[in-house]
Amino acid sequence: SFTVIQGQPQGVREAPPGQKTEVTICGQTANLITDGLGNSFLTWMENGVAITIAGRISQDEILKVAGSLQ
Repeated sequence: SFTVIQGQPQGVREAPPGQKTEVTICGQTANLITDGLGNSFLTWMENGVAITIAGRISQDEILKVAGSLQ
């Protein structure tokens, strides 16, 4: 399962531990973090809105979910 959160940026927060990779989502640079245990965390800014997807979801699946958001 996973959660999608949209909202105003909350400033700098500590990222969860894991392997960090920069990816592109809808033309925006996003940070993808995976922990090797099946958990993923993806966050990016779009039109001044912070978008985060997080949960027990594979890297491939989290990227599919992000690409499907409008």
